[in-house]
Amino acid sequence: MRILSIALFLALCLTTAWAKPEQHHEHKGHPQGHKHNHDFSDAEKWIEKFEDPARDEWQKPDLVVDMLGLKPGMNVADIGAASGYFTRRMARKVMPGGYALAVDIESNFFPYVLERAYQEQQYNLFTVECTADDPRLPAESLDLILIVDTLHHIENRSDYYQKLKASLRPDGRVVIVDFKKDADIPVGPGPAMRLAAQSVKAEFEAAGFKVSVDDTTLPYQYILTATN
Repeated sequence: MRILSIALFLALCLTTAWAKPEQHHEHKGHPQGHKHNHDFSDAEKWIEKFEDPARDEWQKPDLVVDMLGLKPGMNVADIGAASGYFTRRMARKVMPGGYALAVDIESNFFPYVLERAYQEQQYNLFTVECTADDPRLPAESLDLILIVDTLHHIENRSDYYQKLKASLRPDGRVVIVDFKKDADIPVGPGPAMRLAAQSVKAEFEAAGFKVSVDDTTLPYQYILTATN
């Protein structure tokens, strides 16, 4: 039954993901559902920002993805994927045999995500439109879920963690990359919106995960790993 459910899930993804995406699309809002008086209606503007090579200097995406230990055949998801900045890097690592899901609450970024995947022949990359309280992931099928700069947008996190847990295989992992709470940093949300690493650690432990925290690899962010 699990194999059937995964096959059905991917079939539903394929109904939209690999019709070649249109170049022009409607712009609806922030890719991670930001509700703090910022205007993210211009998707092209934010794609340019998310894909700015200057971001690589502090976000270190290739280093982060290398640290995930992904292998061909693994199935992974990127929640709050936005432009697919991390998703496509993950998709490359799990080829052949595995897939990567770009998960976001707004679908207006998906044409760009899919166009990049099409150009780079990453036919194992799919998009999933989630809701604010449900990531809409296939049950018991993922080896890793990555959530970058997004966790502070999620309300009712204890319930959300259980939904993440239900989508993981045994020993599957959730990896959180988010901004350090009290650091004086030039990027990211203000301190009032940030989540302290130890608070997030406690939340995941309460949800039944084993948790470790790395706050030294990245200059402005911590990396938290929660293992099922």
